[in-house]
Amino acid sequence: MKLLELLQPGECDRIIVDVGGVPVGSRAEAVQLATGIAVHRGNRLMFRPSPVGTVTGRSETSGWRFFCYPHRRHRRRHRPVTERTVTVALPLASIQLYTLAEQFSADMGGSLDRLAALGLRNVEAFDFVRRPAEVRAALDASGLASPTGHAPLLSDELWTPDGSIPTPAPEVVFEAAATIGVKTVIDPFVAADRWRTRDGVTDIADRLNALADTAAGFGLSVGYHNHAQEFVADIDGQSAYEYFVAQTDPRVALELDLFWALTGGQDIVSLVDRLGERLVAVHVKDGVVPASNPWAPGAPEFASSSLDQRHAGTADVPLADALRAAHGLEYAVIEYDHAPGDVFDDIAASLAFLTEGGFVR
Repeated sequence: MKLLELLQPGECDRIIVDVGGVPVGSRAEAVQLATGIAVHRGNRLMFRPSPVGTVTGRSETSGWRFFCYPHRRHRRRHRPVTERTVTVALPLASIQLYTLAEQFSADMGGSLDRLAALGLRNVEAFDFVRRPAEVRAALDASGLASPTGHAPLLSDELWTPDGSIPTPAPEVVFEAAATIGVKTVIDPFVAADRWRTRDGVTDIADRLNALADTAAGFGLSVGYHNHAQEFVADIDGQSAYEYFVAQTDPRVALELDLFWALTGGQDIVSLVDRLGERLVAVHVKDGVVPASNPWAPGAPEFASSSLDQRHAGTADVPLADALRAAHGLEYAVIEYDHAPGDVFDDIAASLAFLTEGGFVR
């Protein structure tokens, strides 16, 4: 909840925010949220470093206490009229299993155990529909959950940089998702040619809207994950992606791949802010952004092995600013399309970026 939603215009002459004991990343979030008042409503902002008893170390939520003082003409000296506690839930850290597709296929249980040993408690399933019982057993044995999962809902085949996977009927996908404990099934890719016209994008949105009803019958929701092809065409003065967002039911969740959105030429911090609470998850991915969009008309053939991807927070993608711009984000999902070294070391490095920065719980 933002302070902006709690105070009336001109209510405070100054605000004192108690941020002691809050992790560094959360403190930055507190500053960002609180300055919405300072900038937009002309209130002066002060910070008091005394500890907040309910917020110590790394906790399930970040929170801070603030005191709102009325304008001098309306208040007694040093007497606050408002004392409230603002609590903001941090997203859960997760890992897209496509990152370690080779290791996962060779040794499902062992690879999941290694993720758990790194401190992860959640994964994002990939290629689970053909073996839901096996995946669920392995997750349970490793103490992991998969609240989100990638599966094709809108295409006859699922494209990956390294080959295509045939797609089953949506009902089969939802049944498998329910078996392994997925709550939101996210379509990870729709071919570039379908994003180039208004009719094509409208069709994608209409199909997802209809699938939201089908998924609800299984106790699930649906979502979409972008690459860069969604940002090639403009429709009504906005990207095909944002036109799609406007056409979809609010029940359709959005998962923004920050690396690919930047590859598509987007100001990802502004985009995250505009998506608001529709944005349920982000893919935390960094690297040297390709010089041109691989899905633009006439682009050369593309493979993930051509990507120069690096540990989160060390390359071109402004991940920290994008994470702070999010409203109510639920999942921060680490992913590499092409891990630069030992995949488990690479995952650990990106997880450290998230945890040490105070971006996840």
